[in-house]
Amino acid sequence: MVLILFFLGAIASSQAFAQVLAPSQPRQEQRLFAGTINADTVWLDEYSREVGRLTEMATQRGEVDPSDIMEQAWNDVIRRRILLQEAARRGMQLELREVDSVLLEATPDFIRRGIVDDKGKFDKALLTAMLYAPDSLIRVNTPGMTTDQRANERAQLNASIAQLRERVGLLEMEQRLRRSVAKDFRFDTTGLRKRYREVATSATADVILIPCIKDLAAPNLADLKAYYKAHSTEFTSPLPMRRLALISWPMSAAPVDSSLFLGNVSAFVGLLNKATSKRQRDSIWASVATTTSSGATRLSPDSASHKLFYSAVKGKKVGTAIGPINHSTGIHVLLVDTVHAKSAKIAGEISIRVIITEIEPSRQTIDSILRQVDEAADMYERGLELSAIAGRFGRVPESSPWFTEDEKLYGSHRLVDVAFKTPVSSACDPIDTPERGAVLAVVVDSVPAGTMPFEAAAPRIAEAINRERGCEERRQLAKTVKGLTTRLEDGLMMIAETPKEAQVARGLSVHADGMIGEVLYDPTAAKEILAKPTPDLYGPFLGESGWYIVNITGVIKANDDEYPMWLEMRKESIETEQLEAHWQSFVKGLRTNAVIEDNRWVYFRY
Repeated sequence: MVLILFFLGAIASSQAFAQVLAPSQPRQEQRLFAGTINADTVWLDEYSREVGRLTEMATQRGEVDPSDIMEQAWNDVIRRRILLQEAARRGMQLELREVDSVLLEATPDFIRRGIVDDKGKFDKALLTAMLYAPDSLIRVNTPGMTTDQRANERAQLNASIAQLRERVGLLEMEQRLRRSVAKDFRFDTTGLRKRYREVATSATADVILIPCIKDLAAPNLADLKAYYKAHSTEFTSPLPMRRLALISWPMSAAPVDSSLFLGNVSAFVGLLNKATSKRQRDSIWASVATTTSSGATRLSPDSASHKLFYSAVKGKKVGTAIGPINHSTGIHVLLVDTVHAKSAKIAGEISIRVIITEIEPSRQTIDSILRQVDEAADMYERGLELSAIAGRFGRVPESSPWFTEDEKLYGSHRLVDVAFKTPVSSACDPIDTPERGAVLAVVVDSVPAGTMPFEAAAPRIAEAINRERGCEERRQLAKTVKGLTTRLEDGLMMIAETPKEAQVARGLSVHADGMIGEVLYDPTAAKEILAKPTPDLYGPFLGESGWYIVNITGVIKANDDEYPMWLEMRKESIETEQLEAHWQSFVKGLRTNAVIEDNRWVYFRY
């Protein structure tokens, strides 16, 4: 037996790939579109497959955020599409034989790991058979299958091969485009001499660190405003910022929805309890469990977190279903599987199966909410104040925090995107957000990149104030420690008494990248140390981590005469670094100039 493992994202086709790929797809008139990129349609099934691929990867890492995944998938699709468009504009073509040559002669690692034999080794013969003799491969590996079953296997294999060629074709096309763009690259020596001086300068030192006090009480509003007035230029944003006034309608179930839902759950529990056999009961359970959040657990009478559920199943026979049980995590249905004997590890433990669901709004409720939002939007367009509109619908108007265009607001990337495309004092199109439901938002403030508004800077101001306070409270201790510290004639550092607040380390290497030793990263302190001309005892001075007293035991200064040699040795790596930056700038330019229409909101909340 052979093992064929693929996980291939959907990749957009273009004229550049016309000779490479013609996968089986639904007729265009039957397909839904997620948007357009430079008038090139992005089909919804293409985008959805990319979302699925990224979701599976995120699930394996335990980092699933649906709105972030959908945004990443969209950015990935855009990137692929604009690169293919640029390749086509430059007249680049990629023939099938060229793709197959890469597949067979320079097989990418992700393919080598996915096409293996029984021993887990890459099977080139299998790959060749997949490409050129798929029918024979199916006949050999599917004995006993019917004609229809083989036809289905053939269709799946052909689709996998098409996606495989497509992915490799895209990688090859990107490499060709990179080489084309690299022709405009010129090696830049600007600033390299300064860079050399930084990396060629180092020191060794004994370090005493006295951290600043943390976890102080939050400063009051007057202190925040006074500090901001005196230091406003220190609080900046590299991006423009905006703020919204808004009314929100949570997408929550109406009482009638809850009543109907709970009635259905009760009916489900009733069916389980009426089952005449375990097989019948398991079948009824599976009919719901496979489409909901479900699992199994063992309840202990001694567990505080199990208290509600344990009391519900205590004394119940095996096979008994209980529910609905309302809990903060959702509506629970329990099924007793085993009542453990008194000899069990914990007497009285009960094993159960669990189904957890949430009460969702009905289609009628959602439509009713959306009608209200549309009415509210019409009212605003007719000149009614947002506060008055909120009153008519029994809602409370509110202000959003300040945000930049690379953030999300209320779990929504779309709300931010639309807000930055909407003029100040105008209402955004109503948006269904993951965290706040349907939102009618008006852009009330906008500031360019630079100094942040007070409200936006307030959290950073509070941190700055408390840092100053916490460091000031340790200033005298730092002076005291300095008085207790002596540099001996042999260069060693002696401390008469080490306060418990102080951290001492000896023989640390200090570099311009900010590292002090192998663990401590403090660019401010590192710069201060490297600026000292000779070995000696210095301090106290304030770094980012606290107060420092340092005994510099060795200093290495850059020798400008050695710069040419350093440049010769580092030129290849620096050139690679610059070339990558050149490429990323090129891709960013394509994205900036692209005309993008995003239609995903029709199908998704993001």
